[in-house]
Amino acid sequence: MIHPATSLQLATGGAARYRTQVVLSCALAWLACEEPAKREFSTPTYAPSRTGLLALSEGLLVGNEGGRLMRLSPSGQVMWQVSLGREVAARPAVVGDVVVTSTVSGEWMGLGLATGEERWRRAEQPAAVASLLAAGEQVIALGADGAVRSLDATSGATSWRRALGESPRDGAALVVGSPSSPPRAVVATGESISVLEVGDGRILWRQRPGAVGIAVYGESLLALSSGGALSALAIESGANAWRIELGAAPTAGPCLLHGSAWVGLSSGELVAIDPATGQRRGSLVLPAPASAPPAAYQDLLLVPLLGREGRLLAHRPFSSAVAFELRVDSALRASPLVQGDRVFLLPSDGRVLGYRLNPAAIARR
Repeated sequence: MIHPATSLQLATGGAARYRTQVVLSCALAWLACEEPAKREFSTPTYAPSRTGLLALSEGLLVGNEGGRLMRLSPSGQVMWQVSLGREVAARPAVVGDVVVTSTVSGEWMGLGLATGEERWRRAEQPAAVASLLAAGEQVIALGADGAVRSLDATSGATSWRRALGESPRDGAALVVGSPSSPPRAVVATGESISVLEVGDGRILWRQRPGAVGIAVYGESLLALSSGGALSALAIESGANAWRIELGAAPTAGPCLLHGSAWVGLSSGELVAIDPATGQRRGSLVLPAPASAPPAAYQDLLLVPLLGREGRLLAHRPFSSAVAFELRVDSALRASPLVQGDRVFLLPSDGRVLGYRLNPAAIARR
């Protein structure tokens, strides 16, 4: 028989343990709410990717080296996937309800954005060596044959073709336009920079040397050389407004975020340049070089780093403060994709990772 005092002690001890468990549960729940980023999904694509992530109004597109093109919802669900047979050569382009894509073997296809059904196909074409560009009803592409061509997105028919006289293995391309001028296609390779009329492919100007990265600021083109020089060129004429030597080979950029042009260097610096004047505004010293251009989330820079660990730093510009860090255990070679409070990452192992960011928790750090 248990003595009444002993029973009281047991009851009291049990209540104390219960209260401790409640406190611990509340503390763990509070800590979970304080996480700056929480992983929501991990969706495999089953092969590495060189296309990066293409943002859609609902979700994203990703192609991989296994020849798979997938559309994912914002929650990571596979809305459709298509096997193209060979590696997806470059980032696709979306024109209306058509996705235009190509493979390394030179097959070009138009697919329905909603379901992925095939609309048209063209074989024995040059593979694309830069991201495909949407321009009105057309898609602009730089091919491995050294020609820039415009395709009709609805039929795949070639509207025009302009040879550049070189055979690039990779390149960068973008379409620019302003209220005061018609759209232009800017194409950069390691050998040259060319600006063309989107309507007929006429070359407005071309100059050497080339660039490994380009961005647009107002009426200027920011061109980054392989040696680490950043220049501002007039889009209409190619005239040089300014040039700055950054002192090391580039690893990422340029990209325009928070009013500055950011360039990642092999020295581990992420340098901020005033895009209007070319003056150096400051830099962040990173634990490893940036592996791809950063993305912006609120007042933060989301910077992927070189290395097998797959580190992403959320940095405040011009500050040594790191708001948070993510590690995905596989190299990050593509820029993060930010949509609202979600950020999507593409590690080299072929997963697409989705994180929900917590603005309140980030603000308290």
